[in-house]
Amino acid sequence: MYLCETRLNEATVKRVDVEMTKGRAAEEAMEILESLLEKQGRCLQPAQQLVVREKMAQEKEKTALYINLACGVVSKWTCQVDAAASLNGGVKALIEQWFEELQRDYGAELVRTALAILTFSVKGVSDVEMEDLLSLHDGVLDKVFQYATPKVRRLPTHVWLRLKAAMDGLIVEGEHGCFQWYH
Repeated sequence: MYLCETRLNEATVKRVDVEMTKGRAAEEAMEILESLLEKQGRCLQPAQQLVVREKMAQEKEKTALYINLACGVVSKWTCQVDAAASLNGGVKALIEQWFEELQRDYGAELVRTALAILTFSVKGVSDVEMEDLLSLHDGVLDKVFQYATPKVRRLPTHVWLRLKAAMDGLIVEGEHGCFQWYH
């Protein structure tokens, strides 16, 4: 049991578990996913829909986190993407897939360092703090400035902002403008 759940039980707070309708869980998960994609102005091709529907049916836990992560992955698809090979099953596999894509797009050194800073921060980290901390890492700066040598070795603001935007749905803004993991 999680500590917060124990405290709620001790305080006799009533609990309501909301489960998807048995037998319709995959359909409800698919409806939620399509709704999330629609809000982003995206939709799936019929062949992609079939693959995603099959993955949803196979998934044991169709949690909000799983659906949100799946939406994050499929929202980047184009019509040329092989959907069967591009959507891993399970929350852990989807998170790993998302992190691998971030490393491919933004560089492993930058992504790993930024994720470590987010993970080790107690109450999150602000944009300025993240830029400062990433600027202290020579490996990150070497990769960012591999084709140019600036007079001042400081991470450009847009580098962190682009990475942060790519992690939309994984991180949230908390107290005092600090970003931290959503879950």
